[in-house]
Amino acid sequence: MVRIKAPKEYISEPDVLYKAGEYIKKYGKKALIVSSEKSLEATKDILLPSLKEADILYEIHLFTGYPTMEAAETIAASYSDFDVVIGLGGGRVIDTAKVVGTKKDLPIVTIPTIAATCASWAAVSILYNEKGEFTDAFFNKIGPVLILADTRILFQAPKRYLYAGVIDTFAKWYEIYPYEKLQGDSTFLQVMIDIAKRAHRTLTEKTPVALLKAKAGEIGEEAVQTIDAIIFLAGLTGSLQTDTLYQGIGHPLYNVLSYVDETRHLLHGEKVGYGLLIQQVLEQKTEEEIHEVIELFRSFENAFTLENLHIKGNAEKLDFISEKIWSDYHESLNYLGYGFSANEISEAILKIDDYIEHSKTKEPNRKKGE
Repeated sequence: MVRIKAPKEYISEPDVLYKAGEYIKKYGKKALIVSSEKSLEATKDILLPSLKEADILYEIHLFTGYPTMEAAETIAASYSDFDVVIGLGGGRVIDTAKVVGTKKDLPIVTIPTIAATCASWAAVSILYNEKGEFTDAFFNKIGPVLILADTRILFQAPKRYLYAGVIDTFAKWYEIYPYEKLQGDSTFLQVMIDIAKRAHRTLTEKTPVALLKAKAGEIGEEAVQTIDAIIFLAGLTGSLQTDTLYQGIGHPLYNVLSYVDETRHLLHGEKVGYGLLIQQVLEQKTEEEIHEVIELFRSFENAFTLENLHIKGNAEKLDFISEKIWSDYHESLNYLGYGFSANEISEAILKIDDYIEHSKTKEPNRKKGE
């Protein structure tokens, strides 16, 4: 069985927020805006006048913390008399807004202000507990009906978020392609592989050019293609939902690291990227192949070590990570032909750490607040 959950409209261009009201009014005239304070501050002088011009009334809920089911239900119960939900911000805010829309059975509009994930496209919401520990992937009844990706705003955000989005999009390729040898006759898998491969190629070729132009004040076609790869192409692979969850170890590692306080300074894509590098070892890639992936990730400032994760030399944390990955995800990992013990996972972590440590270029050292 295949289920397809995709937006009705995806608008990706510089300065699209000046026309936000024109697009949104088709879905509702009384909006609940769920936003972070920073995202509202970055967009209010453009977005709010556009809503007013379109005669859209709005209330604003400033969201903090992690997306939890309880938080979304509280927001849904606290406001009434609105007919469209707008999620404005990064993945945590947007994931929360999507659940609010599901609970109220209302159309959802997403306006990403950072391009760190494809959350603004995906029908799924990643949920946590109040401590920020992963609890569930909540499949909303419908996904966003409209996405407004303002390329200028997305490229004005710190480069780190964009790079995290690049790596998270790379995950669509690295986590999906191994399934071809197992389900190669699946038409839908082949489509997903083709999309993921195109996204990988686009980001590798276009993102460096886009950033150079953006630094000079130009938001060109390369910037639009970069954002389209992170949101549209990555999101599209997730829109084709089959009975198989196509994942390797990248996203499972992210879920497990949410329980490790020392790693909270890293973004979603940064943790996923570390898992993708571990996966190269588990797949028994050659040293040359592994170093090729390391250098690609390094070009996007995402080749991390246990020291960057703040757990180098902490055997207790390493054991916890390895044991929990094996305990929670061994069935899917074993299907791919690796991860047959916690020790195998632990050894792969130490091996990739050694590879990265001995790479020629000094890799970044993410600190809290960067």
